[in-house]
Amino acid sequence: MMAMMNSWIIPSCLMIAAVLAVRFALRGKISLRLQYALWLLVLVRLLVPGPLFTSPFSTDAVAQELDIPGTVQQVYFSANEDRYERAYDEAYRQVAARYEAVNQHIDPMVIEKTAQTMAQTTLNLDLSRILLHIWFAGMVVMVSVIAACNVHLALQLRRRRWEMEVPESLLPVYISEAVPTPCIFDFFRPAVYLTPDAAKDPRVRSHVLAHELTHYRHFDHVWSVLRSVCLILHWYNPLVWVAAKVSRADAELACDEGALARLGEDQRGDYGRTLIDLTCSAPISELLLTATTMTGSAGSIRERIKLLMQRPRNTVLTLTAAILMVTLIVGCSFAGAPETPQPATGPDALIDDTENSSVAPEATVPGVDNDMSYRGQELPIPEDPSATGLTYVLPMEQAMEEYADRNPRELTSEELEIFRNAFSTLDENGNANPAACFLLPCYEEIHEMDGSAFLAYFPTDQEGTEEEFELLKAKYPDFFAEWTWETMPIPIHRYDPEVIDEVVSPFTGIHWSELDTGVHYLEETGCYYNYTSDFGLGGFYARGGFVYDGGAVVFSDFSALFFIETAGRYTIQAHLPVMPEE
Repeated sequence: MMAMMNSWIIPSCLMIAAVLAVRFALRGKISLRLQYALWLLVLVRLLVPGPLFTSPFSTDAVAQELDIPGTVQQVYFSANEDRYERAYDEAYRQVAARYEAVNQHIDPMVIEKTAQTMAQTTLNLDLSRILLHIWFAGMVVMVSVIAACNVHLALQLRRRRWEMEVPESLLPVYISEAVPTPCIFDFFRPAVYLTPDAAKDPRVRSHVLAHELTHYRHFDHVWSVLRSVCLILHWYNPLVWVAAKVSRADAELACDEGALARLGEDQRGDYGRTLIDLTCSAPISELLLTATTMTGSAGSIRERIKLLMQRPRNTVLTLTAAILMVTLIVGCSFAGAPETPQPATGPDALIDDTENSSVAPEATVPGVDNDMSYRGQELPIPEDPSATGLTYVLPMEQAMEEYADRNPRELTSEELEIFRNAFSTLDENGNANPAACFLLPCYEEIHEMDGSAFLAYFPTDQEGTEEEFELLKAKYPDFFAEWTWETMPIPIHRYDPEVIDEVVSPFTGIHWSELDTGVHYLEETGCYYNYTSDFGLGGFYARGGFVYDGGAVVFSDFSALFFIETAGRYTIQAHLPVMPEE
C-alpha cells in the first residue's frame, strides 16, 4: 500500500493537474472533442497501477522528493511509540535467543540493529494492513452506492417507459418520466430515453437524438462506467472527483460539437436554445450514474453556449502545442524511474554471481552509465587529522552536493532493502553471512582492506589439525611463541582460497589473492587460517544512500559503503566511518 502511493497515487494526481492546466491554457483554442480526448490519458493512468515505461522525466523523482509514504510512516510511528517499543523488545529477545540457541555470541549493537529493523518492519506491515483495509472498505462502500444508484434508475426506467418508433435511430428510443433530461442508459443494451416534452417537438427531438447518438458514437456509455471504476479505486482522492466532474462536462461539450457537425451549421442557434430548454441542474449523485444525461449547472450551460458560438478549431499552432504538452504529460506521468540499459543481465543486488555466492538478494539496483569509471583516489572525502588514520565520509546531503555533476539520485526504500539483505549479519537461513565481513575493516580503497580483519569471522566448518598448527608455529614463531597445541586458547579455522574467492570476487570484482595481506597462509596446504571462538560479524542497516553516474553510496548510522559500477555490476570500492552531523 505504501509503495502504491509513489507508483500510482502521486503520478495520477500530477497527471490530473497537468490535464486541467492544458485544458485551461487551450480553452476555446482547440476542438472540444480533442479537449475531451485528453481525459483518456487520465483514465489510463488511474486504471494502471504501475509505470508503463521508463523516462528521465519520470514523476517518480517528484514522488521521492515528496516522500509521502515516509511522512505517513513517521506520523504512524510517532503515534505508536509504545507499540514500537513492545515490538523492539520482543524482536530483541527473539534475535538474542536465536544466537544463544546456536552457541554464537554477537555484539549487542548488532542485535540492537537487527531488532530495530524487525520492529520497524512490524509497524510498517501493520500500517500497510490498516491502509489496505481502509482502502478496501471505501471501495466496498463506493460499489454499494454506485450500484444502488444505477439499479434504482434502471428499475424506475423499466416501470415508467414506452417505446417510440424512430427508424433513423441507431438505438431503441423510449419516452419516460423517470429522468429529468434525455439520456442514454444501460451498458449492455444501451437505449435513448426522452422526456415527454422532448418527444413532442420534432425539432427538439432531432437535436436530442443527434446529441445522445453522438454520445453513443463516442462510447460515452462505456467511459461513464470506467469513470465509476476510477471513483471506486480512488474514492479517497479529491482530485479524482474533480477529474470525474470536469471530464463529464467535457463529454457534453464534445457531444455538442459532434451533434452540430451532423445537424449542420444552420442549426447552431436552434440547438443552443434546445440546450437551454432541456438541461437542468445536476445533483451530486449524478457522478455516480452511468447514464449520459444532459444535466449541468447554469455556468456550464453558459460555457457550452459560448463555445458553440466560438466554434473552436484545431489550428496547426494549437494542435502542435497540444501534442507537445500531451507528450510531456505522458512522458512524466506514465514513466517509472529511469534505468540505463545494462550489457549483462543486470546486477542482482550488487553482484551477478548469485549461483556461487551465499548471498541471494531478491531485487535489482538500477545500472548506470558504463562509460564512467571511478577510482578510490577520486573520492570526495576530506582528511580528518583527529581520525587516527581513518578518513570520515561526508553526511549524505553534503556528499550528494559533492556528486552533483554525476547526477545523484537518492535510493528508494526498495533499493535500500537490497543493500540490507546483501550485507545482513545473518542470511535467510540464520547462518553467518560472509558478505558482512566486508564491514569489519575500514578502507578507502578495496585493495587496502585488511585481509586479516576480513577473515577473522569468515564462516567455515573446517578445523585445523595439530600438524597444521606445527607448520603455522614454524612459519609465524612470534605469533605462537607461548602456545602449544594443548594450550592454544582458541580454535584454528581453515579456509580454502576458492571458498573465500566465491564471496570476494563477486562483491569486489577482484580476487582474494589481491587482498590476503596480513593473514596466515600455508604453502603446504594451500589454505588460509584464523583463530577465534567468537561470533563478531559486522552489522550494516542501510539508512539511506544515492546512486550516481559511475557508482553508489549507502549510509548506515556508523559507516558508509562506496560502490563502483562496471559492466552492469556494482562492486565495493570503500568502507569508511560516517562523520557525525554538526
